[in-house]
Amino acid sequence: MSNYWNKYKNIYIDKNIEYQISKIFQYSTLKTYNSNTTEIINLFELDRMKKPEIFHKKIILDSLPYFINNIAIVLEKIVNEIEYVIFIPVLVINTTINDLNPGAYMFDLKQKNLLLTMKFTSKRIKYNPPISIHWFLDLESAIALFGQATVLEGTKYVSKVQTLFGIYLENLFSIKCKEFNIYMYSQRFTKDVNLNSRICILLGNNEIII
Repeated sequence: MSNYWNKYKNIYIDKNIEYQISKIFQYSTLKTYNSNTTEIINLFELDRMKKPEIFHKKIILDSLPYFINNIAIVLEKIVNEIEYVIFIPVLVINTTINDLNPGAYMFDLKQKNLLLTMKFTSKRIKYNPPISIHWFLDLESAIALFGQATVLEGTKYVSKVQTLFGIYLENLFSIKCKEFNIYMYSQRFTKDVNLNSRICILLGNNEIII
């Protein structure tokens, strides 16, 4: 490796950051998977997508704009295809669409409802596009499954779900979505959508383009 590269490496790479990140990945490569996967899936009810126990409003999906129904169909398809559900999708509407007000929403796929979990009034999320879906890792369920390997396995898992979502949404309904970055606001955003940042880890964001 040339001295030219080494010179710029020393300027731009913070060795303390490098050390901290390398330790995270060294810790997370330990294979401490729980062998009782089926038992965990049953106990944690990981065969279905979580829904909030507390919400402001329940809206029947059939009464909503087409794209929300299409998102719900795609999510249900993914849930039916994967072995366990440890992702939490949050739909954020940052503008008024028909009778649908700005806010954070989650899906009740079993009852075919959209649940308003956080109202946005005069304060909307400035760094968020008009319509987006955000992918959170259910950290506690992930730890039950993966143990110390949660960082790597949980990240790969959510990335796979996010990729499938984009493919299915476009292939089935010709609706496109694109990734965008709000990770520098992740703690604030998690609070804005009424989730606990200690156990819900934001790992992906998609703008829905309609």
